[in-house]
Amino acid sequence: MLLYAAFIAYQSLADGGAWVCGGDVLAWPSHHVSRIDVLANVLGYVPLGWLCAVTASAEARWRGRRISSMFASVALVSLFSLALEMAQSCQTNRVSSATDWATNSAGAALGAALALILPAVARAMEPARAPGTHESASGARLRVGAMSIVMLWVLAQTMPWAFTADVGTFARNLAFLRHWQDAIPLDRWNLLRHFGAWLALVAACRLAASSRLMATASLFATVAGCLALQVMLAAPSPLTVEELVGVAAAIGLAAPALLLMPYPEGHAWWPRVLLTGVVMVVATYELRPAAGGTHAFSWIPLVGLGQRLGALDFAALFAWAGCGVVVAAHTAQRQRDRAQARRWPLAMLVLVLALELAQTRIPGRGPDTSAVLFTILAMLGTGALLRGGR
Repeated sequence: MLLYAAFIAYQSLADGGAWVCGGDVLAWPSHHVSRIDVLANVLGYVPLGWLCAVTASAEARWRGRRISSMFASVALVSLFSLALEMAQSCQTNRVSSATDWATNSAGAALGAALALILPAVARAMEPARAPGTHESASGARLRVGAMSIVMLWVLAQTMPWAFTADVGTFARNLAFLRHWQDAIPLDRWNLLRHFGAWLALVAACRLAASSRLMATASLFATVAGCLALQVMLAAPSPLTVEELVGVAAAIGLAAPALLLMPYPEGHAWWPRVLLTGVVMVVATYELRPAAGGTHAFSWIPLVGLGQRLGALDFAALFAWAGCGVVVAAHTAQRQRDRAQARRWPLAMLVLVLALELAQTRIPGRGPDTSAVLFTILAMLGTGALLRGGR
C-alpha cells in the first residue's frame, strides 16, 4: 500500500515545474474533460483503494468491521488525493482539478468495494458446487483468481471500453480481413504474444471450471465475447490477423488436452501451462524492438509520465502477468508441488527485471522499474485475495 501510494505521489508531482503557490485549488475545468483522463484517474486509484481496504480489514472478524474499514479506506485515500491536488496548485505545470479529485476518489471506492466483494464471491462459490462435492474456501478463492485472469485480459484488449452498435465501426474494425494478404509474413512478436496469452487463458478456464465441459464452454464464450467486443470498439481496434492466428493456434493446441485430459489427474499440468503462457506474453512484450534509439535504464518508474492510455495498457499487462503467476503458484502448491511453485513468483520478478535491463540494448525501448513495480503490486493483491485477506 505504501509503495503504491509513493508511486502515485511521484506520478502526480513529477515534472510539475517550478513551485509557485497561489494557483486555483480544485478548479472545475473550463473545457471538455477527456474520457481517457477520467479513465486513467479512476483506474490509477483502484489498486490503492484495494490495498488500503485489504490492509485495514486484515484482522476484521465480522462483516460490520470490514464494511467500516472499507469506508475508512475510501476516506483516507480521498484525503490523500486531495492533498496531492492542493500540492499541484503550487506547481506551474500542473492544475489542481476537482474532477481529478472526484475521479480519484471514485477509483478508491471501486477498489475498496472489490476488496470487500471478491472474497464474498469466493465464499459463495462453495455451495454452488455439485451435490456431494466439497471444496475449501481457499479452493473457491483460487477459482475466482483464475476467472480474474480471463477478465483482466478481455478488459485489456477492449480498452478504453467505448463500444457502439454502428455498422460503420464494425466494418472499420474488420477491414483488415479484406487485406489479410498484406499481413503476410505475420508479425512474429504479435503472433507469439497472442498465442501465449490464449494459452494462459485456456489454462485459466480449466482451473476456474469444475468440469471439462464447463471449461470448454467458458473458453469459447470468452473467445466469442472478446472478439465481439473488439469489433464493437469505438476506438482503434487491436484486432489483427496475428491475433486471430494466435487464438486459433493456442486453442487448437490446448483444446484436445482440455477435452480429453482426466480430472483431477490431469489438473497438475494446467498451472505450468498458465505460467508458460504468461512468460511468453511478458518476454515478447519486453524484447520487441521499436522505432528510435536505445535508452539508459532508470531505477525510477517512468510509466504514466507520457501518454495515459499507453500507461494503462502497460499497467494492465503486468497486472495480468502478476495475477497469473500467483494463481499458478497457489494452484501448484495445493497439488503438492510446493518446492517449485514457491519459486515461481520470485523467478518472474527476476525475469521481468532482467528483461528490462536487456532493453538497454534493444532499439526504441525505455527500460525502468515500472514493470517490476506493477508485477509486485499485482502479486500482493492476488495473494491477499487467495489468502482471504491475510
